[in-house]
Amino acid sequence: MARTNREPLSNFVLTLGAADMVIGGVGDRASLFLLGLATAGVGLLLRWARLKQRPTFPPEPQLGLKRLPPATPPEPADSHDRARRGRRIY
Repeated sequence: MARTNREPLSNFVLTLGAADMVIGGVGDRASLFLLGLATAGVGLLLRWARLKQRPTFPPEPQLGLKRLPPATPPEPADSHDRARRGRRIY
């Protein structure tokens, strides 16, 4: 099953910045490289801020599975009536 991404904005900004850095670095364009570096930094800051917003709960102790006792099948409703009356119904 595919895992959905919970931080699409920060991932998009980070990927955009990384692509600008690569294009600027390969093409000897310092301005594009610096723009990509700044954009990637913003993406990392967005991700960090998002992680800080999430509440951290202590992990719950792993207990063994508790199982219910086996269920007994319900008796027919008329069986109680027969036992009280002391006669059989055919």
